[in-house]
Amino acid sequence: RITLDSATGTPRGQASVRVRTVGPESPFARLRGTDNMVVYTTARYQENPLVIQGPGAGPDVTAAGVLADVVEAAQRVS
Repeated sequence: RITLDSATGTPRGQASVRVRTVGPESPFARLRGTDNMVVYTTARYQENPLVIQGPGAGPDVTAAGVLADVVEAAQRVS
């Protein structure tokens, strides 16, 4: 599986996002269908990360949302 991996608390309060491959031991490897998951690893949840998982919107709703975001971004630029 390929996931987006983000980090905050970097210098000057910046955040970063990257794409990475995860192994079968990752909670992300167990996702099925349109399920979404967020895993919080913090100082408090270092040894046992907080996992939030639930149904996603599906491809049609997600595509419509992405298109709306692209149109809005284009309108702001012009």
